[in-house]
Order: sequence, then structure tokens, then C-alpha cells
Amino acid sequence: MTYKERGEVQTGVADLVKKSLKLLRKKGVKRVLDLGFGTGRHTVFLAENGFNVYGIDISKTGKKITEKKVREENLKNVHLKTADMKDIPFKNSFFDAIISVYVMEHNTLSSLTKTISEIMRVLKPGGVLFATLISTKDPRYGAGKKLEPNTFVNIYNTTRGDDYDVPHRFSDRKEIEKIFSKFTILKAVEKFGYSERRKAKIVHWELILEKS
Repeated sequence: MTYKERGEVQTGVADLVKKSLKLLRKKGVKRVLDLGFGTGRHTVFLAENGFNVYGIDISKTGKKITEKKVREENLKNVHLKTADMKDIPFKNSFFDAIISVYVMEHNTLSSLTKTISEIMRVLKPGGVLFATLISTKDPRYGAGKKLEPNTFVNIYNTTRGDDYDVPHRFSDRKEIEKIFSKFTILKAVEKFGYSERRKAKIVHWELILEKS
């Protein structure tokens, strides 16, 4: 809905993705999955930095926008599919690394657990996951309609656009440690920031995890 109404919503490369390059190169990463690529800001960045980038997203509109960017940049190392994060259409141990920024929180707890299980399946042993989740310290916590503990919908109090009908999962450290229990946590830090698009303070987890 958001991409159809507003086109490209998020621009600029997230700091977590910029900082991922050092570790990706240290590990000799070749094949990266951009999980929930949106309109391709990280897909293009990673491809321009020499990685073989695969991307999945549920939005066909986002895919069209990203494909246009890829064509304009003449990138030959990008492969995009329309798919749900809970059912990643790749074989076991296919990826050296996965990046998912402002995506996985759009789940109930059961769906988030399923997504993480799929990530675990398609990631190689020793592979790394760079991800974000919304913290329970975020000012939006408790807004909108409660679907279950720590999961809310319509947190922006709108009737259209801006993911108004999409679940938002808020996580604390205890949940992080539980849902990623099969990973080695290399980094789990709460980042306090400000969203220019929302004109509001935000708090999210920056996560770097390694498949054991």
C-alpha cells in the first residue's frame, strides 16, 4: 500500500548496513540476501560494493522500483523475487549473509519465529545476519490496536498508507535472546534515534548474529 501511494519511502543507507561491509569482507562473503528489500536502497548499495545480491519482498511495486534502479545502474549481480519472509524461496545454506533492516518487526511473535527459522535454514553455518527490531522502549509502544502482548497494529493512527494494517512487534533483550537462541549474538544494542520521515523519536535494536 505505502509504495503504491508514495513511491520510494526510505532513502539513504542505514548505518548498520554501511558498517556491515568490514565484517562481510573479512568473512569472504559472496552471496547476500536483502530480506525485505523495499525499494532497493540496500540492494543497490551491496551490489555496488561487489556482492552477489539476492532480494525478496512481498511488494510487487517495490520490486518494480528496485528493478528500475538496477537497470539504471547497469548492475548484473542483483536477483529479485516477490516472496514472503516466512517462506524464503531458496535452498538450505544458500547465503553467506543476510541483511534485514526495518522489516522483521512487521510480524506477530509466531510469524517472527517462523521468519527466523527460515533465515536459519537458508544461511550457511558461520553465516551472519544483520537485522533490526523495534525496542519496547520505542515511544510507539502500546499505540494502536493490541493484537497480542508486544504486538500492535495501526500504531500511526491512520486509515491508509504507512503500514497502518501491518503488525508491529516490539522486543526486549529477553525476547532477543530467546528468539535468536540458535545464533551466536555478536552485537545487540538499542539505538536511540530520530526519524525525519516520522518526525519522531525511535528506538530500535541493531543486531549482528552468527549462525552457530
